[in-house]
Amino acid sequence: MKYFAYSLVAISLLNLVELPAQTTVSGPISGTWDTSGSPYFVIDNCVVPTNQSLVIKPGVKVVIGQNLRITVNGWMEAIGTSDSCIQFTAPNDTVYWDKILVNYSLGGVTKFRYCNFNNADTALHLLNAAHTNEAMRNEIQFCTFENCAKLGIQVEAIGTFRSNGMSAPTAFRPHASPIISNNVFDATTDGITLFVQGSRWQHTMGYWYTYGNASPIIAGNVFKNLSGSALEMTKGNITENASFPVFVNNTLWEVSSGVFAQEPYDAIVKNNIFANTEIGVKREGVLTSSVTHNCFYEKNSNNFVGFPLSYGAIVMNNDNDTPCDIGFNIFLDPQFVSGQTYDYRLQSISPCIDAGDPASPPDPDDTRADMGAFYFDQTTVGVHDDTVRIGEAFSSQGGKVSVPILLDSQGDENALGFSLQFDTAVISFSEVAKGRDASNATLNPNEGEVDSGRLGIALALPAGQVFPAGVREIVVLTFDLAMNTTADSTKIMFIDQPIVREVVDINAHTLPAIWISGNIILKSCGVEGDVTPSLGGDGVVSITDWVKVGIFAAGLDQPVAGCEFQKADCSPTPCGDGRIGIADWVQTGLYAAGLDPATPACGPLEPTLLAASVQQTGGIKLTKGASTRTVRIINPNFQPGQMHKVTVELEAQGDENALGFSLNFDPTIVTYESASVGQDAANAVLNINSNKKDNGRVGFALALQTNQAFASGSAEVIVVTFSVKSEVSAVSTPIEFIDDPIVKEIVDVTANVLTAQWTPMTAVTETLKKTPMTFGLSQNYPNPFNPETVILYELPQTSQVEVAIFNLLGERIRTLVNQRQMAGQHRLHWDGRNEFGMPVPSGVYLYRLRAGEFVQTRKMILMQ
Repeated sequence: MKYFAYSLVAISLLNLVELPAQTTVSGPISGTWDTSGSPYFVIDNCVVPTNQSLVIKPGVKVVIGQNLRITVNGWMEAIGTSDSCIQFTAPNDTVYWDKILVNYSLGGVTKFRYCNFNNADTALHLLNAAHTNEAMRNEIQFCTFENCAKLGIQVEAIGTFRSNGMSAPTAFRPHASPIISNNVFDATTDGITLFVQGSRWQHTMGYWYTYGNASPIIAGNVFKNLSGSALEMTKGNITENASFPVFVNNTLWEVSSGVFAQEPYDAIVKNNIFANTEIGVKREGVLTSSVTHNCFYEKNSNNFVGFPLSYGAIVMNNDNDTPCDIGFNIFLDPQFVSGQTYDYRLQSISPCIDAGDPASPPDPDDTRADMGAFYFDQTTVGVHDDTVRIGEAFSSQGGKVSVPILLDSQGDENALGFSLQFDTAVISFSEVAKGRDASNATLNPNEGEVDSGRLGIALALPAGQVFPAGVREIVVLTFDLAMNTTADSTKIMFIDQPIVREVVDINAHTLPAIWISGNIILKSCGVEGDVTPSLGGDGVVSITDWVKVGIFAAGLDQPVAGCEFQKADCSPTPCGDGRIGIADWVQTGLYAAGLDPATPACGPLEPTLLAASVQQTGGIKLTKGASTRTVRIINPNFQPGQMHKVTVELEAQGDENALGFSLNFDPTIVTYESASVGQDAANAVLNINSNKKDNGRVGFALALQTNQAFASGSAEVIVVTFSVKSEVSAVSTPIEFIDDPIVKEIVDVTANVLTAQWTPMTAVTETLKKTPMTFGLSQNYPNPFNPETVILYELPQTSQVEVAIFNLLGERIRTLVNQRQMAGQHRLHWDGRNEFGMPVPSGVYLYRLRAGEFVQTRKMILMQ
């Protein structure tokens, strides 16, 4: 686990021996609790008084009665050790104690380290509602929170006033800024919640307001098996000022909702792993939260809720050449050690290694920050890197198949233990034997659970012997294949039951290892492109197959994983690339027309990691001189309440047979109505995927007849009809090319992918809003941008206005306007240049509106 030392004080502790004793406590408490009086039974609500402290030593157990709490008005230090934790628990597992409520204190800082909190309603409640502008800086580290009815930690800050009744009140903005690091939250409802609230004071002219601020550092924690959120940030009725929490290098596993934020939280969410979370990150309101350099894996159909469509859209590769979105978020298996059962450390093959924000502090091994709570120590790479893997196996239905288990040995392995899981509906266990490189080993299989699809294996050489370095066949498994299965393949996975995965040397020391599962391919799938009739084909590629693959390419239907996917994924030849696109449609047409000979089906049986990258060109022939091949949207003027046609035009080179793309638009301004082929594509087939039109995305796949190409020059290929909403208030709205639901792609007559430029447009409307009621500064669009962006703001009255750009050091970069302006909507354009006309570097910038007494600042990201 990463150790985050945010100005923490090192403490040395005594190892005290627990003596058989017990103590009952109630009312005011202070002093020192050690093992001589443990366990301490809290029989009534207790209070640590102001300016007093309670110190709890390692090994102490505190049993808190049902619905009781400890309130800390002074300060508490509960500091255990890794070998002697402090326990806070209920009398039994059927009841819950209330909480430990920690209030702001001038006397000292409350700290919890190596503590276990069990069976609480809310384990810790950190509250700053004092008459202060200072921050609570509590420390909660290396603790566990288990079986909490509501949540593990609540952080709360409430703005306050103080008055003597004779003069104007003094406003206070209390801060709650604890460090919450290296903890485990397990089987609670919510992990951590932040809550900010304001107060108001009525005076003769109206109201005065003040607000709280909750800005903790939450780092290196593990959140698992939560029915609620890992981090939830909410507000009361009166609050406007932003809080700035940091959520970094955490690992989430089986969590219903990862991070939820309401305005005004401006959170940094980076370097985290969201694995098996129903919702990744969700926000409500106008926020500028930074969500970058995270890993999202499995169940994440809602990785980003309330975010622009650029989040989650694979558009590039990171420095590790891993497909990612514009925020460097990746969407791959993090490759935890020991499968995904109990250990959240990273294997050496993890895509999360060196994938964190390069601006983050380096890992303890002095390499770039990894993602997740546990960094991978790269100083061990090359010292030992065993790999145990399942070899390839092929067979036909109703027969037997032999599956080898291989060890990539480093030359010091004496014994191995592991378990395998398989699908009993497809294969049944027959026998296990020693491999050719383990003839003198002792083999002890555990076959007690084979009827449930689990087999344990223990293999050991004689004492003092090791496997020679290299690839060694250590075990051979034999399975019987079911006669009536429709499966094309079946997976065999390494697991830890009934025998835990482990590799040991001659001294019984455990060696780090990577465990790679494998597949049994059950039969040949036929020929490439033969997908009809469904789930089998007929051995011949026809025009019907061409039509069906076109439907797959448009996302209007999904091929079944297995043979159907393998045969539809026929480009690039001979074995596809793990995704279905326009090139597969064209290649199927070549097979159907007899222009390419029939090819035995091969390649992936389901979408692969390569499919995540829409920019992959490895193994695909790219036509030279394509720099002037352009797809553009002709820019119209939109009128509210009217229908408008948008033309998609191809500047062709003369070899283009088909193209696919998606359009992204703002559904609150325009509505997609229909589309048709353009005048220069009259004999083409057009497939339209409008399943996501309500979210502002429509995909188009268009192909000419096989072996035909567009003539050189400008070609009108598709005409799209939009209706503009009558109540539209925007002065402009972009329509852009994106890759969802159909990837941007142009293909020639031989199914080669061609390079092209894709030029979006901005549609202009003529109607503005009525005079605004309040001042307002909108989020720039697009954001992130390169290198130009638009800034909108509103004035309810004529004002002296300044709009300026600053860097994060507070240095003025550019003044966009400094003049008196009339009430209404205003629009500014920034070209990414400073006052001297020079381009500024990529990074985060601030833009500020000052209009009279009104001041508002927002963030924007320039990404070149």
